[in-house]
Amino acid sequence: MYKRPSGARGVKQAYERLLEANLREGEPAWLRAMRSIPPADSLVRETSQFSTRGRLGFEQAKVGGESKAVEGERIERAVAEGCVTSRHKKSQLRTQSTKPPRIEFPEDRLRRTFYRNHPFEKERPRIVMEPTGQTEQDWSQLTQGHGQVTGENVIRHQYYLMQHKGLSEREAYAQATGEFYKVRAREEMEAKSARQEALAYGARGLAKPFSASQLAAEDRALRRSAKSFSRRAEEQNMRSAMSEKMFAVGALPPSSYYSPEILLFYLEVEHFCAAAFGAEDRRTRYAKGLYKAFVSSRAPLEINISHAQRARVAQSFRTTEQIPVALFQETQAHAYALLEQEYALFRQRPLFARMMATLSSAPQRAQHQRAVGAVYDALASTYGLVSLPASKARLVESELPSFTKFADMDLTSTEMLVALPAWLCRTTVRLLGTPMPCSYDDAIHMLRSSADPSAPPRLRSSPPRQSSSRATPQSPPPETPAPKLGNKQKSFQRLRFKFQHDYAAPPPPPAPAPKTPNVQVALPPSVKSRWDSLWNSRRRKA
Repeated sequence: MYKRPSGARGVKQAYERLLEANLREGEPAWLRAMRSIPPADSLVRETSQFSTRGRLGFEQAKVGGESKAVEGERIERAVAEGCVTSRHKKSQLRTQSTKPPRIEFPEDRLRRTFYRNHPFEKERPRIVMEPTGQTEQDWSQLTQGHGQVTGENVIRHQYYLMQHKGLSEREAYAQATGEFYKVRAREEMEAKSARQEALAYGARGLAKPFSASQLAAEDRALRRSAKSFSRRAEEQNMRSAMSEKMFAVGALPPSSYYSPEILLFYLEVEHFCAAAFGAEDRRTRYAKGLYKAFVSSRAPLEINISHAQRARVAQSFRTTEQIPVALFQETQAHAYALLEQEYALFRQRPLFARMMATLSSAPQRAQHQRAVGAVYDALASTYGLVSLPASKARLVESELPSFTKFADMDLTSTEMLVALPAWLCRTTVRLLGTPMPCSYDDAIHMLRSSADPSAPPRLRSSPPRQSSSRATPQSPPPETPAPKLGNKQKSFQRLRFKFQHDYAAPPPPPAPAPKTPNVQVALPPSVKSRWDSLWNSRRRKA
C-alpha cells in the first residue's frame, strides 16, 4: 500500500507527478531548490539517537548505576504466541521531550555554593586574557605563582582536593577558603602599606572618578601628552629632512666645525703620529692625555664625535697592551671631514680674521693673501666666477686682473651653490696639502713652488708679480696689534705646555733653510710651532 509522504515532501513529489502527466507546462523556481535541498521527513523534531550525556570521570558511577536499574526493568515476561502486551504505564505513555538534556558539571554545584557565601567576589574585576594559552593547570595549590586570585581558583582547588586527596566537600571547602582568606588579607595589607608610604612621600589622594577636579587633571595630562607628541613628530620630521644631502649642506650650522678644539685635536694627532717616542710608556701617557683632553665624554675640550667612535677608542685602551700609532685615525678622519665640509664659509667668519691677525708681520699677511687669491683665481678659471668679501676682493683685484666677483643670489642652480664650496675644499686640499685655513707655512710653500722653475706647478694661475728694482720702495703697512688672549686660549696654552713637557718627545732639530731665488722665505713650521703661530703670538714675539 502506498504510504503518503509528509506534507512538506508531498509538495515536491505531487508537482513532479503533474509534470510527468503533462498537466503542468514548466518547472517553477522553487522546484530546483527543493531537489537540491530536500526537506526533512517529519516536521516534528525527534530526539537524537546519540546520547548527550558525557562520559567524564565524575559521570561514570552515575551512568553505571542507571544502567543496572534499566536492565532490571527490561526483564520481559514470556508471552504466548499470538498474544500482544499492552503498555499502559505512565512512563511509557508520556511523550518524549524535545528539549536537550541539561549539561552540569560538579564544579557548577561548588561554584553556586561559593558565590552564595561570597557574593561580593563577583564585583571584583577579572582578567580574562590567557597569557600562556594553557588550559590544563596544576590546581594542587591555590595560586599558580602569577596572576590574580579569584573565586575560580578556590573552586578548582576545592575540586582537586576532593578528587586527589579524598576529602569531603565540606572539608575541601574549608581548606580552600582558608587559603583564600590569607591571600586576600595579604593583598589588603600590601595596598594599605603602599597607600601610607605614598602619603608619607607627599602624594595626594585622588578625588572621585568623575569629579570636576579629576576631569580637569585628566584634561591637563592630555594637553601635555599632545604637546609631547607634536614635539616628537617635529623632531622626527627634522631628522628625516636633515638626512637629505641637499638640505644638510644648506641648513646645518657650521659654526662648530672650525672650533679651536677640533683644530687643536687635529694638530695634536698629527704630532702624536709623527713624533718619535723613546719609550712605550711615554706614548701611552701621551695617548691617554689626548683621550682625557679631547675624546672622553667629560673632557674639558670635548670634540664633536659620535658615541660609537668614543667607545671604540676607549675599548682600544682596555684591550691592547701597546698603543698603536693609528689609535686616533678614525677620530682624526672625522675631524678632517668636519674641517673640509665648511671650508669656504669659514673664510668669511671673524675667527679666520683673528687667525690671520696672529701672523707675525705684514709681509707674511700679504703672502698669505696672495696664496688665498691664487686659490680663488683657480676657482674663477673653472667656473668663471668667485665669491669673496669686499675687503678681500680689493686685495685680490690688485694681484689678479682676471678676478670676477659675484654674489650668492647670482647662482641660478642649487646644485651649483652646493658644489662650489665642495670644489673649493678639495681644490685647497689638493693644492695646499691641508684641510685647515691657509696658514703662513702654506703660503710660503706656494710661493717657493711658484718661484722655483724646477718645481712642479701646483696652481693653474700666474705666479705673483714681483716688484721691479726701479719702483719706489714702499713702506710696509703698520703691524696689527696682537689680540688679547681669553680664558679659553689660555687654557689651550696650558694644555699645550702640559703635552710638551710631560708627554711629548723632544722635537728633532730643524733642517737648514734652502736658498730660493727671488723670494726670501723660511721653512714651514712644525706642528707644534703651527699652533704657536695661531694662538701664542706673545711667546713667538719674545
